[in-house]
Amino acid sequence: MFFLCASLFCQCEKPEEVTYRIYGTISNALTNSSITNAEVRLSAQILNAGTFNNSFQLLETQRTNSQGYYEFNIDKELFNSMKVQFDKELYVSQEEEINPESIDPVEGLEVSMELEPLAFVNLKVKNISPFNDEDELVFRYTTSYFPQCVCCNNQYQYFTGMEVDTVVNCTIIGGTQLDYYYSISRGGSSTAASGSQFIESFGTVDIEINY
Repeated sequence: MFFLCASLFCQCEKPEEVTYRIYGTISNALTNSSITNAEVRLSAQILNAGTFNNSFQLLETQRTNSQGYYEFNIDKELFNSMKVQFDKELYVSQEEEINPESIDPVEGLEVSMELEPLAFVNLKVKNISPFNDEDELVFRYTTSYFPQCVCCNNQYQYFTGMEVDTVVNCTIIGGTQLDYYYSISRGGSSTAASGSQFIESFGTVDIEINY
């Protein structure tokens, strides 16, 4: 009788969870539409020789389906921290670090993300009426967000001399209004102007200043 009860207990006992389930959806931050075929990478700080490695080791890579959905089912190990990274061409990359202890052993953990679409602007500056080497154009973007381009920000840009003929390329957030200001100094006189353009997601806009 004892052996029968023990056998029934073993059959009915809930098996120990052996995986981490991490899942979610990726969507466009402006339109809320699903992003298909985005790359999602799961990495972790893994216990090695009794200590946790400070660097993150890649565990698995997934691609989102037509609904923007992904799901990882990773064998449980001693992880100090885990990281989910989201990448899609023409979008701003994002990542989120998670504590393995926050993963529910049954339901798992939802990690969804909104990605901002990118757009591009080409600032074309040319001195077509040179006076002397002190000719100067000062340009500044007064609004917008430049997520992936250290050469572009909201600081002043200076173009000095008689032979200015250049293009400065910038990556910005799409679906936004781009405002800018510039001043021109030549032969002891100065003029100033401003402009504004709406830039569609994934689009390219040229700003041309010939002075």
